[in-house]
Amino acid sequence: VKKEKEGAATGIFFTIVWASCALGVALMGTVLGLTAERFLHHQLSSINISLAPSQLESLIRVSHGVAKAEVFKGHVPGVLYVKLTQYAHQAFMHGLKNGFITLFILSVLGGFLSIFMKNK
Repeated sequence: VKKEKEGAATGIFFTIVWASCALGVALMGTVLGLTAERFLHHQLSSINISLAPSQLESLIRVSHGVAKAEVFKGHVPGVLYVKLTQYAHQAFMHGLKNGFITLFILSVLGGFLSIFMKNK
């Protein structure tokens, strides 16, 4: 980059970096939410638990990491609360793991693409 264009190049670089960070956060949230909810539904169907729509919505919010487990406490009996919060925790961790794997794959792919584009 020529000396007189360094300012513009730096601005473009940081714009790309911040836009990529925002995209990564949005992608992480999407992958986490979708896979956690799918995992939670699978867990609930495997033990044949039927929840009211408001109970299920509260549990999904807990599994997404949006609400604390205590929010769900008043919706179900104590023994079931412990089991369901464990499922919500497992669902969150499953979604988090899948989100990190997705971001890792995209980072590696971006690294390879940057190597090939640098030579052109």
